[in-house]
Amino acid sequence: MAIRTFIADDNTQLVEMLRDVLTQNGQFDVVGCAHDGLQALSGVQQCAPDLLLLDIIMPHLDGMTVLERLDMPRRPKVAMFSALGQDRVTLQALELGADAYFVKPFDFD
Repeated sequence: MAIRTFIADDNTQLVEMLRDVLTQNGQFDVVGCAHDGLQALSGVQQCAPDLLLLDIIMPHLDGMTVLERLDMPRRPKVAMFSALGQDRVTLQALELGADAYFVKPFDFD
């Protein structure tokens, strides 16, 4: 069974690359994408994915706020990513419930 995945990042090229990489092997099913925080929050609540790939810096709502506002019966696993590699940002993301944190740029493997 494929992992239902939602991708949220304001960089449309990165979203498309992630979608392509994730769907190549059939282990992931990208059920939605968003390019700002409001779209991400709404889309995740509608799609109920297993995994949310969430950028921190986005228009309208940042990723941290999206993470704070996720109020769902079954919350997805959350992997956050950002160009911000500061320890305090990583710690804040993990304290808010992120399961993983990656610094951009990252290796798709």
